[in-house]
Amino acid sequence: MIYGNNIEYLEGLDSMNNLKELLIHRNRIRSLNYLAMPNLQSLVKINASYNQLAQSELDNIAHVTLHLYNLKQLDLYGNDVFSSPAYKYRITENSSLEKLDGLDVKGVVKDRLDRLRKDWQVNYLIEETSEEAKKWIEAERELKGAALNILAKKQERITQEFESYKKTVDEQAFHFLFHFSDVLNFITYISDLKQQRNQGVSDKITFESLNNWRHNITYQENQRLDMLEDSLRQLEDKRKEEMEEVVTTTHFLDKLHEVSMQKPDIWNYMKNEEYKNSKLDQNRNTPKLPNQKLLSFQANNRGVDNMLKSGIRATGNRFKNDVQEENIVNKDDFTDQANRELQLKENFEKNSQYFSQSKRGKNMNQSGNLQPMSPQKYENDIGNPNNISYNRGQGNSFLEQFKSDPAPLNASINNKNQSIRQKQMPIPIEFQDPDNQTIAKASGNPVRQQPGQSGIRASQQPPQANKDAKSCLIF
Repeated sequence: MIYGNNIEYLEGLDSMNNLKELLIHRNRIRSLNYLAMPNLQSLVKINASYNQLAQSELDNIAHVTLHLYNLKQLDLYGNDVFSSPAYKYRITENSSLEKLDGLDVKGVVKDRLDRLRKDWQVNYLIEETSEEAKKWIEAERELKGAALNILAKKQERITQEFESYKKTVDEQAFHFLFHFSDVLNFITYISDLKQQRNQGVSDKITFESLNNWRHNITYQENQRLDMLEDSLRQLEDKRKEEMEEVVTTTHFLDKLHEVSMQKPDIWNYMKNEEYKNSKLDQNRNTPKLPNQKLLSFQANNRGVDNMLKSGIRATGNRFKNDVQEENIVNKDDFTDQANRELQLKENFEKNSQYFSQSKRGKNMNQSGNLQPMSPQKYENDIGNPNNISYNRGQGNSFLEQFKSDPAPLNASINNKNQSIRQKQMPIPIEFQDPDNQTIAKASGNPVRQQPGQSGIRASQQPPQANKDAKSCLIF
């Protein structure tokens, strides 16, 4: 047993005269020709599975098995030769073989394989005969073609000679009238040419039939090529049309993009025209309403338009009033602030002038600024607030200036109260009927947002001036 190795060739079998089993499976053996030895006639079992036996080795393997007349079992599965169609028929030609690749090949199976082998042999002979016949037919065709070529060349040569002779006769026609011998020679040549043509009648017919057959084949092939060219031409035209459509669309989009970027006026005009055309198409495709439904639709639209107009008008008035009130408040605040700053500046100048002219300013330095005093002096000064204090400048007379002239302070307070009252004024509400005939105005408390709701509503009911009027609340 030498299986399971990388053996490619077996050596030393010539000395094994009593070898009965040969297990050489799972190797790299490519041929079994060395088993056809006289000293190996005692082989009963051969296992050469899973090797590298190609299909071309089938004849050699069949020859080896025929020489081993004591062989009972043969295993060749796992090789390429195992997939050959004639594998079973060729191997089972050995009458002593009982098992092939683990299957019994004796009894009924043996008979069946013998019949199939005979059929296969007949088919094989037919195939071989067909191949040989094809070769003979091809050889005959080539031979006939060569003969026809020779005949064609011969006929062409005769034609050329005749044309040359005819030309010579035409040139020397006058001499033929006076030279009888030349005329006889001409007649002799014509008779010879006629005799040659009579001898080659069958060749001429064969040549003409071959030309006709060749002409028909050429004609059919040309028709097929023309059909293929027409199909290819149609496909190419279709592909070009599709490419032109894609290119045209791409160029058109590029041009539109260029127009929109470089000439926006033309682009807007184009889009407006497109919108008008789409609206016209939509109106044409929209079915017309009956007269009653049309009147109802127009009335509803008129009511909605009136409500929108009244809402826009009220919103504009409200915005205008808010802007005016804000301007007035800002103007009053600015005036009030300016008056206060002016008054403070005047008071500071009076105090500075008083301190600079007073002889009792003991805490003043030469530049007119106050000097820091000691804690004892400050405590004495605070303990006597009703008297005039040198440390506090003018004392009570400083506060009396505001009492004597309270106009700026009162004006500031009044302006502030007025702005607060103006901001708390109620929101005006307008009510307008659909026909824009009666307008009712009302004012109430400021609108407040009700808790737990997503919108805003007025806390005051509108006046019942017109029950049929539709109301519009403007915020």
